[in-house]
Amino acid sequence: MPDCGSEHSPATCSSNPRKPPPPISTSQRVPPCPTPSHLSARLPTPPGNETSLYEFFLEAANLKIIKDELLQTNTLIQSMTTKIDTFEAKMPEYEEAAAKAQSEYDGAVALRKLGADRVDLERLLAWSSYNDGERRLSDEEAREAAARETLESATKEAREATEEQNKLETQVKAVTAERDDLFRQLQDVAKQGQHLKAANIKEKKDLRQAERALEAVADETSTARENLLDAQKRLDVQLSSLEANQKSQQAKLERERVALDEKQAALVSELQATAARAQSCKAEHESVMKDVEAVTRELEEADANCKEISGTLKQIDQSGFQAVSRLHLKMPQLLGLLERERAKFKHPPIGPLGSFVKVTPGNEEYAQGAELALGGSQGLSTFVVQDKEDESRLTQLAKSVGIGYYVRVVRRRPDQRFNVTERHPATARLNPHLARFKTVLDVISVSDDTVFNVLVDNYHIESKLLFPTEADAVEALFRTKLNFGNSTRDSVSQISATALESGASFSKKARGLEERSPSFVQPQGVLQSDIAHAKRDLQAELEKQKQEYGATRAALLEFKAKV
Repeated sequence: MPDCGSEHSPATCSSNPRKPPPPISTSQRVPPCPTPSHLSARLPTPPGNETSLYEFFLEAANLKIIKDELLQTNTLIQSMTTKIDTFEAKMPEYEEAAAKAQSEYDGAVALRKLGADRVDLERLLAWSSYNDGERRLSDEEAREAAARETLESATKEAREATEEQNKLETQVKAVTAERDDLFRQLQDVAKQGQHLKAANIKEKKDLRQAERALEAVADETSTARENLLDAQKRLDVQLSSLEANQKSQQAKLERERVALDEKQAALVSELQATAARAQSCKAEHESVMKDVEAVTRELEEADANCKEISGTLKQIDQSGFQAVSRLHLKMPQLLGLLERERAKFKHPPIGPLGSFVKVTPGNEEYAQGAELALGGSQGLSTFVVQDKEDESRLTQLAKSVGIGYYVRVVRRRPDQRFNVTERHPATARLNPHLARFKTVLDVISVSDDTVFNVLVDNYHIESKLLFPTEADAVEALFRTKLNFGNSTRDSVSQISATALESGASFSKKARGLEERSPSFVQPQGVLQSDIAHAKRDLQAELEKQKQEYGATRAALLEFKAKV
């Protein structure tokens, strides 16, 4: 509850109607100040005697005091009214907080009571578990006594069945003979591996027959037991003489029963092994069929490659070698569209780069490696434009023919051909062991200055090496110390190369980092020097595909023979 003021009692803040302060008694009044003589002479003298005059002045002096006290009382009343209104406005919050505190206190009390109840319940549960254990123990003892009585009764009945044991032995021998026949049949079935499925069915059939035979034996045994009960009285006389014989016969019968159980378990195990072998043969057959399907797909791919190369050779014979058609099948369509839209460009695009690059005569063996070093057919499908508008227009035309994702566009102002007359010093003078390997610049010729400058900037044709094998690349770049130069003219950040045998890219950076990247593209013969060179490479590729086709076909025939 808020404080209503230190100068007031709690009764003031109650909800009772406010009462005015009590009047000040005469004893509490302040005595009047004596009036000076020079003022008393001027004051009018009221009528009456001295006593009435004294009372008059006394009341006049107390009136001002009473007025001040009344003003103070009214101010206090207004302040208390404001505080009471504020308290009444906050009263629901205080009541809610009190209710919440009361509920928390009740929850704590209930929780403490639950803890005490939990201890009592655990104690009761322990005693209950102990009583259950004693009850189960007594039940087990009762069942044990009943079992002993049953055992004694069974022993007594067995003693009375001695006379009929001979008949049971004869029947057991017959069953044993039948099981021996079944085992021989199962052994014959196991030898017939090529007819696993039929053998499995026959084994299941034989097993069902054996089960029926066992059921028949069980029926006969129950009948014999009934006959034994009938002959109980007749066996009482002969019980003493046949007791020893009975024990030996029981032991013999037990041994025979155990032997029969073991043979039955062996029969079941053999059946399971036969099923496992059948499953294994089935899995092996499925694996062989998958291999046949894979070889068939490879055969179809090799056949398609042979047909594609043969079609390309026929096209070269009919219309000659066209590098642009080797870049992409739709590249001639794009070039025709560019020719028709030529007037819409501010500056006609230059490209594709592959149409300006050729392998120099005598270096035909480096054609595929140089093509991969220049980015493959997609890298050689690059066009050069001068501004952004021409770039956007060219990109839209490429998308319209369906190769927007394939064509690359580079912006570059026309300039004179770079003065690159020889390979970079890092691959010649600074590292003499690299001088015996050719660079891309050594094996190609470029007919356009702008294209030449783009190849220098993007692919560093003056320093990118061409190695015959990957072993040469590893030995020259990774196992030999390299000099990357110190001067501005000679320094280079890395030395890169391409292996001709696999198309893989190699690089060794000045910081010592080594990298090998496999080739994910196949050379398309874009940089051929002439038609004869193109036909020669295609015929070699066709011969290679035919050999792969023949090997794949032979493998397929071998798989089919196994199946």
